[in-house]
Amino acid sequence: MRRLALVSILLGAMLAMPAAVAAANSDGCPAAAGGWERVLTSVAAAEFFDHLLPGQFATAADFAAAIAASSDKDGDGWICRKLMWGDALNPQSHWYKLGWELLGEPTHVILTMDDRANAQ
Repeated sequence: MRRLALVSILLGAMLAMPAAVAAANSDGCPAAAGGWERVLTSVAAAEFFDHLLPGQFATAADFAAAIAASSDKDGDGWICRKLMWGDALNPQSHWYKLGWELLGEPTHVILTMDDRANAQ
């Protein structure tokens, strides 16, 4: 069954995170307890590519280039990534319902920001 995904590439300035999550790790990503991790753009794209709607990007490399262009501000190939799906999404939201109603499975979301966005 095809998977429905809302690709949401957000810059650090656009994220509204609670104070506990906003605390930076030594790598500059928000606290790992909030689900954030530092990964290469190519890894983020390859791991999430199967959750994209058909036709969004031709290849995982094309998706990685889009992530890098929007989120890898220092050009080092590393970003902070948070994956969300199913119960991690708001069950009252339109996107959560859309995944279940259309395809019978949750919507998958990837959030990204530069790995130095929260560096102290």
